[in-house]
Amino acid sequence: MAIVDNTTLKGYFETGDVPTQTQFENLIDTLAQFQNGYILDSDTWTYASATSFTIAGKDVTSRFPVGTKLKLTNASTTKYFYVISTSFSTDTTVNITGGSDFSLASGAITGNYYGYGSPLPGFPDWFNVSIVWQSDGTQPVLNNGTLVGRIKISGNKVHLKIKLTIGSSTTIGSGTYSFVSPIDAKYILWESSTWIAFDVSAGYSIYTGKTFINNLNKVYMLTDAGSYFTNISPFILASEDILALDIDYEM
Repeated sequence: MAIVDNTTLKGYFETGDVPTQTQFENLIDTLAQFQNGYILDSDTWTYASATSFTIAGKDVTSRFPVGTKLKLTNASTTKYFYVISTSFSTDTTVNITGGSDFSLASGAITGNYYGYGSPLPGFPDWFNVSIVWQSDGTQPVLNNGTLVGRIKISGNKVHLKIKLTIGSSTTIGSGTYSFVSPIDAKYILWESSTWIAFDVSAGYSIYTGKTFINNLNKVYMLTDAGSYFTNISPFILASEDILALDIDYEM
């Protein structure tokens, strides 16, 4: 019994054929896999980089629209990715992200599946991602603070969550703060989502505002008064303070 591609299945049922028991078993197994939402790809996926693979000699970009979910085996490990872009020139190149959880290793890629639905068995609800905290003045330094980023992608829409917790040795720098997302935005989005901050030293005083992302990948915060979040406004970040952002944008 095996999961086989569409071309192989069609070959079982050509005029005059008498399918064998094994061929019927392959059909059943393959249909069961499709019912799980994944589709087996009979084309060879060839490693190109930690975040891309190629399919030789054909244009199959339409098979992999932005946001397509992938499941594959690489370096003896099952890995999951989103498609973030494709291109064709002699070969099809598929650019992918597994956040900081998954990356391709040089070597064979097998068990190639793609899917469009949600949920898909085993596919993570969220991927961890690396986020950069920066300013337009003296750069902040996280030290023993924590900075956590997570993404979820649906079609061409990115849902990004960021949580910054200031540590006792964190230096907050100066100037206007921003965070760098690992996935570029297609458009500038003003006041597209929200942020909330907890000033622990002031008895958990709460501040809120809007976020926006420019057409590269910088996420900025605006206070309810319309000014940027800086090292001195709306309050001065100190140990144990928390800043959390939630933003949706098109890639």
